[in-house]
Amino acid sequence: MNNDSSQNPNNLNSPAPGSPENNYGPIEPPSPPKKKKWYKKKAAWLITVLVLCLLSGGGLYAYYLSTQKDVATSNDSSAQPKTEPQKELVPNNLLYVTTKYTDGDTCSMNEETVHGVSLADNESKKVTTIEDYQSVVQYSTHEDKIVIATDSSCASSEGPALLYSSDGGASFEKIFEGESLGDVVADQITGVTFSSDGNSIVFGYLPNDSRKNTAKLIDVKTRDVNDLFTIDDAGLFPVAYDGNKLHYSSGCYNCGGGKIGIKTYDMTDDKHVALFSADTAIGYDISLNPKQNKALQLINIGNNNYQIVEFEVATKKQATIVEISGVSGGNPRAGYSDRGVVYYTKDSSFYLFNDGESVKMFDAPDPISNVYYVGDGKIIYSTGTQEGGTVYIYDIDNTQESSKVYDYEYPGRILGITAKFETVE
Repeated sequence: MNNDSSQNPNNLNSPAPGSPENNYGPIEPPSPPKKKKWYKKKAAWLITVLVLCLLSGGGLYAYYLSTQKDVATSNDSSAQPKTEPQKELVPNNLLYVTTKYTDGDTCSMNEETVHGVSLADNESKKVTTIEDYQSVVQYSTHEDKIVIATDSSCASSEGPALLYSSDGGASFEKIFEGESLGDVVADQITGVTFSSDGNSIVFGYLPNDSRKNTAKLIDVKTRDVNDLFTIDDAGLFPVAYDGNKLHYSSGCYNCGGGKIGIKTYDMTDDKHVALFSADTAIGYDISLNPKQNKALQLINIGNNNYQIVEFEVATKKQATIVEISGVSGGNPRAGYSDRGVVYYTKDSSFYLFNDGESVKMFDAPDPISNVYYVGDGKIIYSTGTQEGGTVYIYDIDNTQESSKVYDYEYPGRILGITAKFETVE
Protein backbone atom coordinates (compact mmCIF):
# COMPACT_ATOMS: atom_id res chain seq x y z
CA MET A 1 0.00 0.00 0.00
CA ASN A 2 1.43 3.28 -1.02
CA ASN A 3 -0.94 6.14 -0.36
CA ASP A 4 -0.08 9.78 -0.62
CA SER A 5 -1.66 13.20 -0.73
CA SER A 6 0.55 14.52 -3.52
CA GLN A 7 -1.88 13.51 -6.24
CA ASN A 8 -4.25 16.27 -5.12
CA PRO A 9 -2.24 19.15 -3.64
CA ASN A 10 -5.34 21.09 -2.74
CA ASN A 11 -6.91 18.42 -0.56
CA LEU A 12 -4.98 17.03 2.38
CA ASN A 13 -7.60 14.35 2.84
CA SER A 14 -6.97 13.02 -0.65
CA PRO A 15 -6.53 9.25 -0.46
CA ALA A 16 -4.49 7.25 -2.51
CA PRO A 17 -4.68 4.18 -4.03
CA GLY A 18 -4.89 1.17 -2.58
CA SER A 19 -7.46 -3.13 -3.69
CA PRO A 20 -7.85 -7.47 -4.21
CA GLU A 21 -8.19 -9.90 -7.04
CA ASN A 22 -10.36 -12.38 -5.13
CA ASN A 23 -13.57 -10.42 -5.82
CA TYR A 24 -13.72 -9.41 -2.16
CA GLY A 25 -16.32 -12.01 -1.43
CA PRO A 26 -16.39 -14.94 0.97
CA ILE A 27 -14.53 -17.83 -0.57
CA GLU A 28 -16.61 -20.99 -0.91
CA PRO A 29 -14.81 -24.02 0.61
CA PRO A 30 -13.82 -26.63 -1.97
CA SER A 31 -16.05 -29.66 -2.27
CA PRO A 32 -14.72 -32.66 -0.29
CA PRO A 33 -13.02 -35.28 -2.48
CA LYS A 34 -15.30 -38.09 -3.51
CA LYS A 35 -14.54 -41.39 -1.84
CA LYS A 36 -13.57 -44.23 -4.15
CA LYS A 37 -16.23 -46.85 -4.52
CA TRP A 38 -15.04 -50.37 -4.02
CA TYR A 39 -16.72 -53.23 -5.80
CA LYS A 40 -18.64 -55.47 -3.57
CA LYS A 41 -17.30 -58.57 -5.20
CA LYS A 42 -13.68 -58.30 -4.02
CA ALA A 43 -13.02 -61.97 -4.35
CA ALA A 44 -13.75 -62.04 -8.05
CA TRP A 45 -11.53 -58.98 -8.56
CA LEU A 46 -8.55 -60.54 -6.75
CA ILE A 47 -8.88 -63.75 -8.73
CA THR A 48 -8.86 -61.77 -11.96
CA VAL A 49 -5.69 -59.90 -10.91
CA LEU A 50 -3.86 -63.12 -10.01
CA VAL A 51 -4.79 -64.72 -13.32
CA LEU A 52 -3.55 -61.71 -15.25
CA CYS A 53 -0.30 -61.61 -13.26
CA LEU A 54 0.35 -65.28 -14.09
CA LEU A 55 -0.43 -64.73 -17.73
CA SER A 56 1.86 -61.73 -18.02
CA GLY A 57 4.79 -63.35 -16.27
CA GLY A 58 4.56 -61.08 -13.28
CA GLY A 59 4.62 -57.89 -15.33
CA LEU A 60 1.28 -56.68 -14.14
CA TYR A 61 2.23 -57.42 -10.57
CA ALA A 62 5.32 -55.27 -10.96
CA TYR A 63 3.13 -52.53 -12.33
CA TYR A 64 0.82 -52.88 -9.35
CA LEU A 65 3.76 -52.47 -6.95
CA SER A 66 4.97 -49.39 -8.77
CA THR A 67 1.56 -47.78 -8.59
CA GLN A 68 1.27 -48.56 -4.91
CA LYS A 69 4.67 -46.96 -4.36
CA ASP A 70 3.41 -43.86 -6.10
CA VAL A 71 0.33 -43.84 -3.89
CA ALA A 72 2.44 -44.23 -0.77
CA THR A 73 4.73 -41.42 -1.88
CA SER A 74 1.79 -39.12 -2.56
CA ASN A 75 0.32 -39.91 0.84
CA ASP A 76 3.61 -39.29 2.64
CA SER A 77 3.39 -35.76 4.05
CA SER A 78 7.16 -35.51 4.20
CA ALA A 79 7.31 -35.82 0.42
CA GLN A 80 4.81 -32.99 -0.14
CA PRO A 81 6.21 -29.57 -1.05
CA LYS A 82 6.04 -27.23 1.93
CA THR A 83 3.83 -24.21 1.45
CA GLU A 84 4.80 -20.88 2.96
CA PRO A 85 2.29 -19.35 5.40
CA GLN A 86 0.05 -16.91 3.55
CA LYS A 87 0.49 -13.28 4.56
CA GLU A 88 -2.02 -10.51 4.18
CA LEU A 89 -1.64 -6.75 4.47
CA VAL A 90 -3.78 -5.72 7.43
CA PRO A 91 -4.51 -2.05 8.30
CA ASN A 92 -3.53 -1.26 11.89
CA ASN A 93 -3.59 2.51 12.52
CA LEU A 94 -5.38 5.65 11.39
CA LEU A 95 -3.35 8.87 11.68
CA TYR A 96 -4.98 12.29 11.97
CA VAL A 97 -3.94 15.81 12.94
CA THR A 98 -5.74 18.44 15.04
CA THR A 99 -5.05 22.17 14.99
CA LYS A 100 -5.37 24.84 17.68
CA TYR A 101 -5.08 28.49 16.64
CA THR A 102 -3.77 31.22 18.94
CA ASP A 103 -3.82 34.91 17.97
CA GLY A 104 -0.49 36.71 18.25
CA ASP A 105 0.78 40.28 17.96
CA THR A 106 2.13 39.93 14.45
CA CYS A 107 0.63 36.65 13.30
CA SER A 108 -1.46 33.78 14.52
CA MET A 109 0.26 30.67 15.86
CA ASN A 110 -1.07 27.24 15.06
CA GLU A 111 -0.33 24.26 17.27
CA GLU A 112 -0.82 20.96 15.49
CA THR A 113 -0.86 17.52 17.09
CA VAL A 114 -0.70 14.15 15.36
CA HIS A 115 -2.86 11.38 16.84
CA GLY A 116 -3.16 7.69 16.11
CA VAL A 117 -6.24 5.49 16.33
CA SER A 118 -5.69 1.75 16.73
CA LEU A 119 -7.99 -0.05 14.31
CA ALA A 120 -8.01 -3.04 16.65
CA ASP A 121 -9.82 -1.29 19.50
CA ASN A 122 -10.49 2.28 18.21
CA GLU A 123 -8.32 3.68 21.01
CA SER A 124 -6.94 7.14 20.19
CA LYS A 125 -3.71 8.55 21.58
CA LYS A 126 -1.44 11.52 21.00
CA VAL A 127 1.62 10.66 18.92
CA THR A 128 3.62 13.86 18.42
CA THR A 129 3.26 17.64 18.46
CA ILE A 130 4.33 19.62 15.41
CA GLU A 131 6.67 22.51 16.24
CA ASP A 132 5.21 25.99 16.68
CA TYR A 133 4.40 27.84 13.46
CA GLN A 134 4.61 24.58 11.52
CA SER A 135 1.74 22.99 9.60
CA VAL A 136 1.23 19.52 8.14
CA VAL A 137 0.85 19.95 4.39
CA GLN A 138 1.58 16.59 2.77
CA TYR A 139 1.83 12.93 3.71
CA SER A 140 2.52 9.51 2.24
CA THR A 141 2.16 5.97 3.62
CA HIS A 142 3.78 2.68 2.70
CA GLU A 143 2.66 -0.36 4.69
CA ASP A 144 3.70 0.42 8.31
CA LYS A 145 5.59 3.58 7.37
CA ILE A 146 4.36 7.16 7.13
CA VAL A 147 6.08 10.43 6.27
CA ILE A 148 4.65 13.87 7.04
CA ALA A 149 5.80 17.07 5.33
CA THR A 150 5.48 20.34 7.24
CA ASP A 151 5.55 23.98 6.13
CA SER A 152 6.89 26.94 8.08
CA SER A 153 4.74 30.00 8.60
CA CYS A 154 4.95 33.40 10.22
CA ALA A 155 8.03 33.81 12.43
CA SER A 156 9.04 30.17 12.61
CA SER A 157 12.63 29.46 13.55
CA GLU A 158 12.41 26.11 11.72
CA GLY A 159 12.34 25.32 8.04
CA PRO A 160 10.04 22.86 6.26
CA ALA A 161 10.66 19.31 7.40
CA LEU A 162 10.00 15.63 6.82
CA LEU A 163 8.87 13.62 9.86
CA TYR A 164 9.20 9.86 9.41
CA SER A 165 7.71 6.88 11.26
CA SER A 166 8.53 3.21 10.69
CA ASP A 167 6.21 1.83 13.37
CA GLY A 168 2.75 2.73 12.15
CA GLY A 169 2.89 6.29 13.50
CA ALA A 170 3.68 5.31 17.10
CA SER A 171 6.75 7.58 16.97
CA PHE A 172 8.27 10.10 14.55
CA GLU A 173 11.74 11.44 13.88
CA LYS A 174 12.87 14.36 11.71
CA ILE A 175 14.86 13.09 8.73
CA PHE A 176 15.06 16.31 6.72
CA GLU A 177 14.84 20.05 7.39
CA GLY A 178 14.94 22.85 4.86
CA GLU A 179 16.05 26.42 5.31
CA SER A 180 14.26 28.88 7.57
CA LEU A 181 14.01 32.45 6.35
CA GLY A 182 12.72 34.12 9.51
CA ASP A 183 9.78 36.43 8.99
CA VAL A 184 9.47 35.86 5.25
CA VAL A 185 7.93 32.94 3.42
CA ALA A 186 10.22 29.95 3.84
CA ASP A 187 11.01 27.16 1.41
CA GLN A 188 8.18 24.68 0.82
CA ILE A 189 7.72 20.94 0.32
CA THR A 190 5.07 20.55 -2.35
CA GLY A 191 4.56 16.78 -2.38
CA VAL A 192 5.91 13.45 -1.09
CA THR A 193 5.72 9.78 -2.00
CA PHE A 194 7.44 6.59 -0.86
CA SER A 195 9.35 4.39 -3.26
CA SER A 196 7.69 1.09 -4.10
CA ASP A 197 9.99 -0.74 -1.64
CA GLY A 198 9.50 1.86 1.12
CA ASN A 199 13.25 2.49 1.49
CA SER A 200 13.32 6.02 0.09
CA ILE A 201 11.12 9.09 -0.28
CA VAL A 202 10.82 11.50 -3.20
CA PHE A 203 9.65 15.03 -2.48
CA GLY A 204 9.24 18.28 -4.36
CA TYR A 205 11.22 21.18 -2.88
CA LEU A 206 10.41 24.80 -3.75
CA PRO A 207 12.97 27.42 -2.61
CA ASN A 208 11.68 30.81 -1.55
CA ASP A 209 14.05 32.67 -3.89
CA SER A 210 13.06 30.64 -6.97
CA ARG A 211 9.85 29.47 -8.55
CA LYS A 212 11.62 26.36 -9.85
CA ASN A 213 10.94 23.10 -8.06
CA THR A 214 13.50 20.34 -7.47
CA ALA A 215 12.69 16.65 -7.06
CA LYS A 216 14.78 15.32 -4.19
CA LEU A 217 15.39 11.73 -3.10
CA ILE A 218 16.13 10.81 0.52
CA ASP A 219 17.16 7.41 1.89
CA VAL A 220 15.11 6.73 5.04
CA LYS A 221 17.99 4.90 6.74
CA THR A 222 21.10 6.91 5.81
CA ARG A 223 19.28 10.27 5.44
CA ASP A 224 21.34 10.93 2.30
CA VAL A 225 19.63 13.46 -0.01
CA ASN A 226 20.16 13.65 -3.76
CA ASP A 227 18.67 16.01 -6.35
CA LEU A 228 16.99 14.21 -9.24
CA PHE A 229 15.98 17.12 -11.50
CA THR A 230 14.59 20.65 -11.49
CA ILE A 231 11.54 21.91 -13.40
CA ASP A 232 10.31 25.41 -14.20
CA ASP A 233 6.92 24.86 -12.49
CA ALA A 234 6.42 25.86 -8.86
CA GLY A 235 4.38 22.75 -8.11
CA LEU A 236 5.92 19.29 -8.32
CA PHE A 237 3.80 16.43 -7.02
CA PRO A 238 5.42 12.95 -6.95
CA VAL A 239 2.90 10.16 -7.60
CA ALA A 240 4.95 6.93 -7.64
CA TYR A 241 8.61 5.89 -7.71
CA ASP A 242 9.99 2.40 -8.43
CA GLY A 243 13.68 3.11 -7.87
CA ASN A 244 14.31 3.95 -11.51
CA LYS A 245 11.29 5.85 -12.80
CA LEU A 246 9.47 8.69 -11.09
CA HIS A 247 5.91 9.42 -12.12
CA TYR A 248 4.88 12.94 -11.19
CA SER A 249 2.52 15.78 -12.00
CA SER A 250 3.38 19.45 -12.07
CA GLY A 251 1.84 22.88 -12.38
CA CYS A 252 1.19 25.91 -10.21
CA TYR A 253 1.27 25.71 -6.40
CA ASN A 254 -1.16 27.29 -3.92
CA CYS A 255 -3.19 28.38 -6.90
CA GLY A 256 -6.53 26.65 -6.35
CA GLY A 257 -6.03 23.72 -8.71
CA GLY A 258 -5.75 23.37 -12.45
CA LYS A 259 -5.36 21.02 -15.37
CA ILE A 260 -2.65 18.47 -14.66
CA GLY A 261 -1.38 15.22 -16.10
CA ILE A 262 1.47 12.80 -15.41
CA LYS A 263 5.04 12.75 -16.68
CA THR A 264 7.58 9.98 -16.22
CA TYR A 265 11.22 10.70 -15.42
CA ASP A 266 13.58 7.86 -16.33
CA MET A 267 16.79 8.02 -14.32
CA THR A 268 18.53 5.68 -16.78
CA ASP A 269 18.48 8.08 -19.72
CA ASP A 270 17.64 11.29 -17.79
CA LYS A 271 14.52 11.94 -19.88
CA HIS A 272 11.01 13.19 -19.11
CA VAL A 273 8.14 11.65 -21.10
CA ALA A 274 4.49 12.73 -20.88
CA LEU A 275 2.37 9.77 -19.87
CA PHE A 276 -0.89 11.65 -20.31
CA SER A 277 -2.19 15.19 -20.15
CA ALA A 278 -5.44 16.80 -19.04
CA ASP A 279 -5.73 19.61 -21.55
CA THR A 280 -9.50 19.74 -21.82
CA ALA A 281 -10.77 18.86 -18.36
CA ILE A 282 -9.86 19.15 -14.72
CA GLY A 283 -8.60 15.82 -13.41
CA TYR A 284 -7.79 14.56 -9.95
CA ASP A 285 -7.31 11.27 -8.05
CA ILE A 286 -4.31 10.45 -10.23
CA SER A 287 -2.79 7.14 -9.20
CA LEU A 288 -0.72 4.20 -10.41
CA ASN A 289 -1.37 0.54 -9.68
CA PRO A 290 1.08 -1.38 -7.44
CA LYS A 291 3.01 -2.73 -10.45
CA GLN A 292 3.23 0.83 -11.84
CA ASN A 293 2.34 -0.37 -15.33
CA LYS A 294 -1.08 1.32 -15.37
CA ALA A 295 -2.33 4.71 -14.26
CA LEU A 296 -5.76 6.23 -13.91
CA GLN A 297 -7.27 9.66 -13.62
CA LEU A 298 -10.75 10.72 -12.59
CA ILE A 299 -11.94 13.52 -14.87
CA ASN A 300 -14.82 15.95 -14.37
CA ILE A 301 -16.47 16.38 -17.77
CA GLY A 302 -19.23 18.70 -16.50
CA ASN A 303 -22.91 18.51 -15.58
CA ASN A 304 -22.18 16.17 -12.65
CA ASN A 305 -20.66 13.59 -14.97
CA TYR A 306 -17.23 11.99 -14.61
CA GLN A 307 -14.96 9.56 -16.43
CA ILE A 308 -12.25 7.21 -15.23
CA VAL A 309 -9.51 7.09 -17.85
CA GLU A 310 -6.87 4.36 -17.59
CA PHE A 311 -3.44 4.51 -19.25
CA GLU A 312 -0.92 1.82 -20.20
CA VAL A 313 2.48 3.11 -19.06
CA ALA A 314 4.50 1.17 -21.63
CA THR A 315 2.36 1.88 -24.71
CA LYS A 316 0.88 5.25 -23.65
CA LYS A 317 -2.52 3.93 -24.81
CA GLN A 318 -5.55 5.18 -22.92
CA ALA A 319 -9.19 4.22 -22.62
CA THR A 320 -12.23 5.42 -20.71
CA ILE A 321 -13.15 2.44 -18.55
CA VAL A 322 -15.98 3.88 -16.42
CA GLU A 323 -18.62 6.57 -16.95
CA ILE A 324 -20.05 8.01 -13.73
CA SER A 325 -23.22 9.97 -14.50
CA GLY A 326 -25.61 12.04 -12.43
CA VAL A 327 -23.45 12.48 -9.34
CA SER A 328 -25.36 14.32 -6.60
CA GLY A 329 -23.45 13.65 -3.37
CA GLY A 330 -20.14 15.42 -3.92
CA ASN A 331 -17.11 14.44 -5.98
CA PRO A 332 -16.62 10.74 -6.60
CA ARG A 333 -13.28 9.08 -5.77
CA ALA A 334 -11.24 6.53 -7.70
CA GLY A 335 -8.00 4.60 -7.39
CA TYR A 336 -6.36 1.18 -7.23
CA SER A 337 -6.58 -1.33 -4.42
CA ASP A 338 -3.43 -2.88 -2.98
CA ARG A 339 -4.00 -5.75 -5.44
CA GLY A 340 -4.39 -3.45 -8.46
CA VAL A 341 -8.18 -3.57 -8.83
CA VAL A 342 -9.87 -0.29 -9.81
CA TYR A 343 -12.35 1.11 -7.30
CA TYR A 344 -14.60 4.16 -7.42
CA THR A 345 -17.44 5.80 -5.57
CA LYS A 346 -20.66 7.47 -6.59
CA ASP A 347 -22.57 9.31 -3.88
CA SER A 348 -22.97 6.71 -1.09
CA SER A 349 -22.08 3.67 -3.20
CA PHE A 350 -18.70 1.92 -3.43
CA TYR A 351 -17.82 -0.07 -6.57
CA LEU A 352 -15.07 -2.36 -7.81
CA PHE A 353 -14.31 -2.47 -11.53
CA ASN A 354 -12.72 -5.69 -12.76
CA ASP A 355 -12.76 -7.61 -16.03
CA GLY A 356 -14.84 -4.89 -17.66
CA GLU A 357 -17.64 -4.93 -15.09
CA SER A 358 -18.62 -2.70 -12.18
CA VAL A 359 -19.78 -4.44 -9.01
CA LYS A 360 -21.36 -2.55 -6.13
CA MET A 361 -19.77 -3.63 -2.85
CA PHE A 362 -21.88 -1.63 -0.39
CA ASP A 363 -23.80 1.55 0.37
CA ALA A 364 -22.37 3.86 3.04
CA PRO A 365 -24.53 5.64 5.64
CA ASP A 366 -23.89 8.96 3.83
CA PRO A 367 -22.16 10.13 0.62
CA ILE A 368 -18.53 8.96 0.58
CA SER A 369 -16.04 11.83 0.69
CA ASN A 370 -12.71 9.96 0.74
CA VAL A 371 -11.29 6.47 0.47
CA TYR A 372 -8.14 5.73 2.48
CA TYR A 373 -7.56 2.01 2.11
CA VAL A 374 -8.86 -0.84 -0.05
CA GLY A 375 -7.41 -4.24 0.80
CA ASP A 376 -8.16 -7.94 1.01
CA GLY A 377 -10.50 -7.79 3.98
CA LYS A 378 -11.18 -4.12 4.73
CA ILE A 379 -12.24 -0.90 3.01
CA ILE A 380 -11.64 2.29 5.01
CA TYR A 381 -13.49 5.44 3.94
CA SER A 382 -15.04 8.61 5.29
CA THR A 383 -18.28 10.50 4.90
CA GLY A 384 -18.85 14.21 5.44
CA THR A 385 -17.00 17.34 4.33
CA GLN A 386 -13.85 19.23 5.24
CA GLU A 387 -15.84 20.73 8.11
CA GLY A 388 -16.27 17.32 9.70
CA GLY A 389 -17.24 13.74 9.14
CA THR A 390 -16.85 10.11 10.15
CA VAL A 391 -14.33 7.43 9.25
CA TYR A 392 -15.69 3.89 8.76
CA ILE A 393 -14.30 0.40 8.16
CA TYR A 394 -16.28 -1.87 5.89
CA ASP A 395 -15.66 -5.54 6.74
CA ILE A 396 -15.52 -7.53 3.50
CA ASP A 397 -14.91 -10.99 4.91
CA ASN A 398 -17.19 -11.24 7.94
CA THR A 399 -20.01 -8.82 8.66
CA GLN A 400 -20.30 -7.04 5.27
CA GLU A 401 -21.14 -3.96 7.32
CA SER A 402 -19.58 -0.58 8.08
CA SER A 403 -18.45 0.22 11.62
CA LYS A 404 -17.49 3.66 12.92
CA VAL A 405 -13.81 4.33 13.70
CA TYR A 406 -13.49 8.06 14.32
CA ASP A 407 -15.47 11.31 14.15
CA TYR A 408 -13.45 14.32 13.01
CA GLU A 409 -14.18 18.04 13.01
CA TYR A 410 -12.48 20.93 11.25
CA PRO A 411 -9.65 21.80 11.55
CA GLY A 412 -8.95 18.12 12.15
CA ARG A 413 -7.66 16.24 9.10
CA ILE A 414 -7.12 12.59 8.25
CA LEU A 415 -3.53 11.82 7.22
CA GLY A 416 -3.72 8.19 6.23
CA ILE A 417 -3.79 4.50 7.12
CA THR A 418 -0.80 2.33 7.94
CA ALA A 419 -0.83 -1.44 7.53
CA LYS A 420 1.46 -4.40 8.10
CA PHE A 421 1.70 -7.95 6.84
CA GLU A 422 0.26 -10.62 9.13
CA THR A 423 0.14 -14.40 8.74
CA VAL A 424 -3.26 -15.69 7.71
CA GLU A 425 -4.34 -19.03 9.20
